[in-house]
Amino acid sequence: MDRINQHSLVVQLQRSFVEWTAEVAADDLSATVAYMQVLSGLPEGQGHLRGVMVTALSRLMRTAQGLNAALPPLYSAMVGASQQLRAAAVDSLGTLDSVRSQDLPRLLYEAFVASLADPFVIVHQAAVRALERLTIPEEIKPVVKQGILQLILAYSHQRDDDEFLIKCIALYAARYATAPELHGDIGAFLVSQMAKMKADLVIREIGWFGRKLMMAAGFGTMAIGLLKAADSDDLEDRVVRVLRDIGSGIVYAERKNLESIAVQRTDDSDLVSTVVELLTGASAWEEATQVASAAFDAIADTTRNRPLRLNANLLRIATTFEMAIAGGAVERIGQLAQEWRTTVTGIEQDRKEHGARRNPLRGFPRSH
Repeated sequence: MDRINQHSLVVQLQRSFVEWTAEVAADDLSATVAYMQVLSGLPEGQGHLRGVMVTALSRLMRTAQGLNAALPPLYSAMVGASQQLRAAAVDSLGTLDSVRSQDLPRLLYEAFVASLADPFVIVHQAAVRALERLTIPEEIKPVVKQGILQLILAYSHQRDDDEFLIKCIALYAARYATAPELHGDIGAFLVSQMAKMKADLVIREIGWFGRKLMMAAGFGTMAIGLLKAADSDDLEDRVVRVLRDIGSGIVYAERKNLESIAVQRTDDSDLVSTVVELLTGASAWEEATQVASAAFDAIADTTRNRPLRLNANLLRIATTFEMAIAGGAVERIGQLAQEWRTTVTGIEQDRKEHGARRNPLRGFPRSH
């Protein structure tokens, strides 16, 4: 373990020194020439250092003279025999700022596009990472789009790296696929692949492209499944943000599943409130009322729980009131209005009687 840690430290120091050197060399022609001489003079056995220096070329390319000097070795690395250097060259493009990337020649972009079909994992995965930041010329985007789709198809059959697959799906859906494609067979295929993955992998990425795929067949069922599988507040919040944007028709179609999830987690008041809001927004009055009633019933009727129970009762009454209005049950409205007033009065009375005792700072002297 000590040897591994020491090696990692050396590698990190090596990378930092090379990046600093390239940064400084960008403003000095003689230093730029020296950097290129060192890079070209490295022996074949120094593959790792060559890769680090090729990756750092992006820092050298922030000036016009640095760009001109870096292009030949960068292109040579990208089309060379070493997969390590091809990956390093792709990584270099991925860290290039958007302004300078517009000055790259088309030939370099064509070599980059070829890296998407590279048989070595280290290369084509580096290409996808680079695409998350790299600005691609419009005329090349169709080829890039096809390359990403081919990777999605390949990895969907292998099922050995879902973390990379979800990144490809996210990139494809967010930047390259058209709305008709995502609403049709391609969208349904992407959703079917996501449904097979671990929930946390999908949840981490879905905020980036979720809106684009919302109308795809099966998306609603998958999103509800993610909500059910979310095992932390952060993951749950990410799914909830997606659910808030989906159409009311999808929510209505999944109303029973939403009801089931909320009823099983009545201790999560934020989730209950969100689900009730979603259901009422989709005119799923019966399911919303069932969730609100279950949340109210789950709170024990004790003095300590009285504020929670009273507020939960307001939610129950409100959803029942909306259902009565929607269903034309006018005879219930008066009774529900009275229940609402009684509950509000109970909240005020409870606050007066027990508010001081529940104050966590009770006993501390007050400032006058």
